[in-house]
Amino acid sequence: MNLIMKYIVISFILCAFGETKDYTIKEIIDNLHHKYDLIQNAIVEFDKEVNLGFSGIKQSFKGKLFMKKPSYYRIEFEDQILVTDGVTVWAYSPINNQVIIDRYKESNNMISPVKFMIDLPKNYYISIIESDKKKESETVQLKLVPKDDRSFIKSVKLFVETNKWLIRKIDILDVNDTETIYTVKNLNTNTDISQDIFVFKIPEGTEVVDIRK
Repeated sequence: MNLIMKYIVISFILCAFGETKDYTIKEIIDNLHHKYDLIQNAIVEFDKEVNLGFSGIKQSFKGKLFMKKPSYYRIEFEDQILVTDGVTVWAYSPINNQVIIDRYKESNNMISPVKFMIDLPKNYYISIIESDKKKESETVQLKLVPKDDRSFIKSVKLFVETNKWLIRKIDILDVNDTETIYTVKNLNTNTDISQDIFVFKIPEGTEVVDIRK
């Protein structure tokens, strides 16, 4: 499971356009949870930026996430496809012509944008660090710090659009000072998603590495 959640291991979802207001943390979380409770599936197009802390190297990727409750995910990058049906995880590298198969496992400390975008984790301290008020919308920035000091995640920043209660950006900083930023470019919810895409069809001639035990 760590293989998929490392990269995904990816979406992301009432206030009128009138006068802006100051929200409490409870109001923000309650509104996000209410919005996400209404989502059964989603297709998300996003940009991913990685700033490697030890070298200063920056990398940029475009990705697409398909998700369906309770635990169906498919993440597509140019150089990798990650799929889980809630039981099995497939990590496919077309460059290496290899697919790694593992079992799906939940972990509180895994780096998973999906967990932040679909349902705010309960094992974080949350604070409001910034609010950007504009005429047409308002964005509130939350900071999440793990309650477990052994967590690989050092902190997470969430950028919440309060007129639709959508999380528009996620900024994750890990203990190696590597920063990973996910920015939502397009989002469709409760649409028609075939169940078939959550089971990876291994291309002929692909090397299969099965680490399930």
